[in-house]
Amino acid sequence: MPTIEQNHQALLLLLEVLKWFKEADAEKFKRSELGPLSFDAFSDTVSRTLGLYRSLLDCDLSNVSYAKLSEITSAGNAAKSILENIRVFEVTQQNPAGERQSIIQRLVDQWEVDFAAVTPVLAYATKSSADFQRLEREARGALSDLNESKSTFQEQTSGIIGQMNTALGQVQDAAKKAGVSKHTVHFKEEANTAKLVAWAWLSVAVFLAVAIVLYVIFHVKPTLATLVNPTAIELVKESLPRLLVVFVLSFGMIWAAKNVSASTHNFVVNRHRQNALASFETFVEGASGKEVKDAVLIQATTRFFPRRILAMRRANFRIRLVKYLRC
Repeated sequence: MPTIEQNHQALLLLLEVLKWFKEADAEKFKRSELGPLSFDAFSDTVSRTLGLYRSLLDCDLSNVSYAKLSEITSAGNAAKSILENIRVFEVTQQNPAGERQSIIQRLVDQWEVDFAAVTPVLAYATKSSADFQRLEREARGALSDLNESKSTFQEQTSGIIGQMNTALGQVQDAAKKAGVSKHTVHFKEEANTAKLVAWAWLSVAVFLAVAIVLYVIFHVKPTLATLVNPTAIELVKESLPRLLVVFVLSFGMIWAAKNVSASTHNFVVNRHRQNALASFETFVEGASGKEVKDAVLIQATTRFFPRRILAMRRANFRIRLVKYLRC
């Protein structure tokens, strides 16, 4: 019976052999420089041998029996020797073609030995290193967690969708309430425009008033002062053109003043409409029921456009009066 120390030594010897297979480069065994006598055509055979022994490096070999470790080591050394023969093969030796064919045949035959020695250990090491029952339990646990996460996600999604629908309803309600209030910007723009126009006409009116005063002081008065005992014809001749200029300037000043008044009126009206529309949402929120809200809307519209509504009422009254008279 082998001792634990002997088993350990056998494992170390096998690991040395496996280290050689790990470090071996498959390209070096092609020997392409040999031309027709190269081993390029058998590179797959070399690669499968290297791969078989390299697969043992990923396994736990500590529990493998002494006999099996020795068997694998012996097979590995035999395969290693054949591969070394490929690496040192030379065409200068006697009958190189025959020697090459002999090496290839020995490598093919050695594969049967290698496979028989290595695969049982690979199967054992894979089974022992992979606890399939544990993996199954973990997979079932992961599936259960996934189902719970799915249920939780669906509940959260339903809650989020409900919140989104609620928020959407609130936004729609707010949009309906602010549907009228948002148009305050139009009246604000009109009010600002009317204000600027009023200032412009006021500037024109002031300018014309100053022009009239200056014209009278510096032109009309000095001209009339030069006349000494003028006749009626001379007085009319000198005064009429100047009075015409004063009349034109005065007419322009009065026209500008009237435009100032009209623009100021438009400014005040549009500012009142802006303030009324801005507070419309407060009235709507304070109202209860669709009929009350409709009444608020009608009253607000009547106040926003009083002249137009009044004109429509007058027109309707005239139509009814005409119909009554025709009857």
